[in-house]
Amino acid sequence: MATPTKIYLVTVTPSATTQPAETHLVRALTKAGAINRIAEQTITAKVPTQDELLACASLGMPILNASAAATV
Repeated sequence: MATPTKIYLVTVTPSATTQPAETHLVRALTKAGAINRIAEQTITAKVPTQDELLACASLGMPILNASAAATV
């Protein structure tokens, strides 16, 4: 028997770069799985170069703690 899934409505909150909000219907086992499906299409992550790190710091960009926001 197949594992039951749910359909989730995933909304990407509007920001300066995403206007208006983006909404997606995603079939997944969990809420986190649905969010990850959209995130993997639109978000990238890498270790910054020294120049990138200095440029972001000079703009006052804060370093966010991932463990503080990891509860989905």
